[in-house]
Amino acid sequence: MREETEPAPPSCCPLAAHSLKLEASRGARTIVILQDIQQAQQRLRGVTVHTPLVEAPQLRAGPVDRRRLFLKLENLQPIGAFKLRGAYNDEKIIAGQGTMGLEILEDLPQVEVVLVPVGGGGMISGVAAAIKLSDPSIKVIGVEPALAADAQASFRSGKLVQLTAEEVTRTQADGLRTQSIGELNFEHVRAYVDDIITVSEEEIHAAMAQLAASPKTIAEPSGSVAVAGFLFHANELPKATIHAAVISGGNIEPTMLSELRSRNRP
Repeated sequence: MREETEPAPPSCCPLAAHSLKLEASRGARTIVILQDIQQAQQRLRGVTVHTPLVEAPQLRAGPVDRRRLFLKLENLQPIGAFKLRGAYNDEKIIAGQGTMGLEILEDLPQVEVVLVPVGGGGMISGVAAAIKLSDPSIKVIGVEPALAADAQASFRSGKLVQLTAEEVTRTQADGLRTQSIGELNFEHVRAYVDDIITVSEEEIHAAMAQLAASPKTIAEPSGSVAVAGFLFHANELPKATIHAAVISGGNIEPTMLSELRSRNRP
């Protein structure tokens, strides 16, 4: 790990592929570099699964939508979620989450936009670091529920915003009900993420219903937000053809899954 005390650059992107500038007023911070993520990838071999990245041609915003979407199926990890790689606000955990980004690049080097769910910020911190330190031209977009939009508020204001527990528990995406992203995560988000967008509860549910059509892509509410962003917010995303979206988890209640599947029946 490396310590940085230099001031943050005026904008988060583009950035040099070998360094990350952190805000001096926050003091020294341990930040993740590409070598850390590569070392984490070695440590996690045999612990995590290199999950599939599969195209989902059925997921389109409409009949004239020519974009292509590939799904990073972290719901197929042994515990049904990305958390085997680590979670929340620690440099080793950020590096572990970054291995997901390396896998996306290995499997789809031509990717142009990567959409990642945002809760505590550990996953998007790692994925964005891996992507941007490998190819700064690729856009990384965070997606979170509109009812728990602390990350977007923080990103756009340039300072950490904390919501109340009452506010964040309104969303069905229980894995994203964090009141604030972690401070270390926020430094990585500011440096490596291009934007954070929000999706409504109705959009999350609609994305879940479409994903439930296949057993391999079943996703919980939190795991569906990136797909919801692709389907319903094309106008907020960078103009591109090749997209990847992280399905962060598939631990869905049986009653909810049954209801979603009933929606897909003719």
